[in-house]
Amino acid sequence: MKPFSSKRISIILSLLFSIITGAAMSMSLLISFSDYYWIYILFWMLLSFIIYYVSIYNAFNKYILKKIKPYFETIDALQIPESKLYRHLEGGELLKDIDKKFMEWAKRKVKEIATLKANEKYRKEFLGNVSHELKTPLFNMQGYISTLIDGGLNDDNINLKYLHSSEKNINRLISVVEDLETISALESGSRIPDMLVFDILKLILEVIEMQEIRAKKKGIEIKLDGGGNKNVFVRADKNGVSNILSNLLINSIIYGKENGYTQIVIKEKDNKVFISVIDDGIGIKEQHINRIFERFYRVDKSRSKLQGGTGLGLSIVKHIIEAHNQEIKVTSKLKEGCNFTFSLDRVN
Repeated sequence: MKPFSSKRISIILSLLFSIITGAAMSMSLLISFSDYYWIYILFWMLLSFIIYYVSIYNAFNKYILKKIKPYFETIDALQIPESKLYRHLEGGELLKDIDKKFMEWAKRKVKEIATLKANEKYRKEFLGNVSHELKTPLFNMQGYISTLIDGGLNDDNINLKYLHSSEKNINRLISVVEDLETISALESGSRIPDMLVFDILKLILEVIEMQEIRAKKKGIEIKLDGGGNKNVFVRADKNGVSNILSNLLINSIIYGKENGYTQIVIKEKDNKVFISVIDDGIGIKEQHINRIFERFYRVDKSRSKLQGGTGLGLSIVKHIIEAHNQEIKVTSKLKEGCNFTFSLDRVN
């Protein structure tokens, strides 16, 4: 399609008007029977074309392009320098280009506004959650210490008990702060994965051994399905992957059924290793699945508080996986359990 510019418009209209003028002149000269009427017609057509062209072109630029210019200045996302603005208007399909660019800009702004609103909602929820997570142990410690100051320190029945309870709350605060520092380091990129080649099967067995006592208390059996392999080597941050496995395994135990099971399955495909942590626990409602990796987000707040934890474990898991340029997927049905599957780069 040919450019739809102010020059082209001016030429077309000028030709049209000059033809009309020439036609009118020819009619008048034919009536007067002039011998050289065609010379006069050409002269008046040329003169009228120049006059019409200059008038239309100036009017177009003055009254139309001048009004269009603010729209382009508003659309800062186009990043068109001021010196190139009129060149852009002259060379493109003017009306079509304006409509297209303005609609693109409008869609981006609508999307940006929606994102800002979602971020604002998330910020408010996060501030409320973090203040609650810090406030609870602080108030508990305040109560224990006040009781000890008011005479409980001399009472052998409660002094050690309250001191131990205060220590537990201090440890909880430390855990929250350490987890927040970990997430902050991962988000800022200051914590770079230390990529090593190691046997993922061996690491999983080590993590299972560390959580064995916790699992036995609930009668949960931890199974490992390595796909018949003796060794599966991956390239990843060993401490980070250990953190991922520990968090997923602990969650499967905490929210698992009494005398249930947790199964860790390893599958290899192409240059990837897929590790799944599967349990038969309480499961997650579908509306919560997209939010479980948010900081402090708890599916069942009352039950989560009783089970402990900082509410940051899954958020740390996601950040570590993203730092490896990998993905984690979750499938779950209420009262039927969960399946967390993440990938790592395989080494032959």
